[in-house]
Amino acid sequence: MTYRADIDGLRAVAILCVVLFHAFPAKLQGGFIGVDIFFVISGFLISSIIVHSLMRNEFSFAQFYAKRAKRIFPALLAMLCGTYAFGWFALLPDEFAQLGKHIAASTTFLQNLVLYQEAGYFDVASDFKPLMHLWSLAIEEQFYLLYPLLLWAAWRAGLNVLAIMLVLALGSFALNVLRVQQDPNGTFFFAQTRFWELLAGAILAYLQLFRRAELSAFLQRSLLLARLYPGPEQAAKRVALLNNLLASLGAGLLAAGLLCIDKGSLFPGWYALLPVGGTLLLILAGPAAWLNRTVMAHPLMVAIGLISYPLYLWHWPILSFARILEMGEPNRWVIVAAVAASFLLAWLTYRLLELPLRRSRIGRSPTAWASTALVVVGVVGITTFKQGGMAERAGMQALARQNHGVKFEDFAWDTSASKYGECSVGLTDDEPKIGYCSVSKPGKTPSIALIGDSHADAIFQGIAKNDDRSWLLIGNYGCPPVTDVNVRASYGNCEDLMEKAVDYVANNRDITTVVLSFFASYVLDTHYPHHLQENGSKSNGVSITSDASSFTSKPELFYFGLERTVSQLEAAGKQVLITIDTPELPFSPRHCIDRPLAEKNIDCVVARRDVEQRQAVHRALLQRLVQAHPNTKLYDPIGLVCDAALCQAIVHDVTVYRDAHHLSLRGSDLYSKNFLPWLNTNQHGPRAQPRTDKLR
Repeated sequence: MTYRADIDGLRAVAILCVVLFHAFPAKLQGGFIGVDIFFVISGFLISSIIVHSLMRNEFSFAQFYAKRAKRIFPALLAMLCGTYAFGWFALLPDEFAQLGKHIAASTTFLQNLVLYQEAGYFDVASDFKPLMHLWSLAIEEQFYLLYPLLLWAAWRAGLNVLAIMLVLALGSFALNVLRVQQDPNGTFFFAQTRFWELLAGAILAYLQLFRRAELSAFLQRSLLLARLYPGPEQAAKRVALLNNLLASLGAGLLAAGLLCIDKGSLFPGWYALLPVGGTLLLILAGPAAWLNRTVMAHPLMVAIGLISYPLYLWHWPILSFARILEMGEPNRWVIVAAVAASFLLAWLTYRLLELPLRRSRIGRSPTAWASTALVVVGVVGITTFKQGGMAERAGMQALARQNHGVKFEDFAWDTSASKYGECSVGLTDDEPKIGYCSVSKPGKTPSIALIGDSHADAIFQGIAKNDDRSWLLIGNYGCPPVTDVNVRASYGNCEDLMEKAVDYVANNRDITTVVLSFFASYVLDTHYPHHLQENGSKSNGVSITSDASSFTSKPELFYFGLERTVSQLEAAGKQVLITIDTPELPFSPRHCIDRPLAEKNIDCVVARRDVEQRQAVHRALLQRLVQAHPNTKLYDPIGLVCDAALCQAIVHDVTVYRDAHHLSLRGSDLYSKNFLPWLNTNQHGPRAQPRTDKLR
């Protein structure tokens, strides 16, 4: 296959988009489409290589995967080892444990699935996951495990390879479009909804190899170019004009993607046609197109394209570590320095590792060495995860003493399902699948239900520990207990999920009491500043809509949906109690401790008046609700962390929060010991005394 410098230039466009988006997300909100550009380029180049080998009857699976390992593994290993080494000194135990898990997932090319399982606003922000970016590499390798075998089999059987690729690509694209609204996280991370992007490049490679003249003639007729340059003597002018038009249109589609797509878009979905289509057109335009030969093939662009793979590997861990140490967004110059360091490490990796290996002959030794090393690194990663981030490693115990005995495990979190298992009522089996469904006393029929989002899951763990009664937790992350209203926080269809949950509880005769618990800030339009890096904008990314209401404002729609839930439950004879949300912090509680390579830089308190101001809409909405439903009771936990003037993240050496608005395990324990006595006083049905064992 003839080398095309313009494709390396296109790689440069892709990596620059990704790096700029990760460094300055508010400046280039659509920069993440660079990954889609990479997918198309990869599908085009690898398919060209495979088909050429099949045409010469020289294709070998062993040689293909040996070359693939030689190309991918060495730089990946260097980055993983460097990330692990820095993490050893810089990360707290729970952070280091997660890094170990992600290293293991990355060495087995399953990182996309691990990230999907972790997805949700209760999870650590993606900015604080140094290996978050390897989801795309996982999708590529999953594709190349299946695609060469399929292509080889179709070729050997004499089947219509183009038709097969078209059917598979259309099926993958259709699945992507159909699933993106219902399961945006899964559609983003799953290989089956991304394969069409690589197959698009593969189809173009096949067409250029076998149907180049037909494709060119078809495009010339479609664009009426023969009218401008009629006759065979002007064929060269027609081709040149066609190539320039294709390149210009391709660049326009990429520009439209960068400008029109952001994190709030349902992506991939239909939006992904912009970067995929733009990349296809630029490749199809060929190296002779003016844009490709002057811009894409410019020596600087080619140089950046040549280091695009190691630059992709290095840039994100460096930016992520900078944000971890700052526990937020560093200043501009720190980000610039991080990007510069990424370029330096990428160049060194290319010159000292990739080039020497690329020039060496394919043999068993380099491939076997790299594969063995990858297995070893994966074992180290899973061991680190299983050992809880090696809290006994050098410096951690001294750091704990330095922080007055604060327990680092307070920042770790497991959902209730991991402790109590899923309930056996079938709610997690059929679509839509309920995210939370656990029973605090397995084998004992629940009499109290807790419905809500991840805040309900957070308080459930303390309740399950300290109350002898059996509770049912039911709900979904990012989904408050409102019905006939759809709250979208990028977590799928909350309306259907909550209708399913509330209907089940309303129709369950064993359940007499229902507690509703949820995040207060759904009704707000802005994040606290420390949340801005999660989506690159001031919007909190939550939309609230309803086909059953004419209201348009978030508070009115939320009230409408919550009132529907309360009315349905009360009509079913349930007593309803609602918890006012715990105060949200304008900082991460990790700011409250000295940590490796960084010191706490705040007083770790927030004025009570600021908390009350932020919760004002939430509290007014709930007060209005209890006036309309006098039998509904409100529990206010503000006294748990606030005195008359200040609210604190650490109370009596207990780190109450695991992040800015979710309780830690010990915080949940403390919460339940205040909440359960209140519940016993206000509950109409059977009461039980909570356990009173001390915090441990």
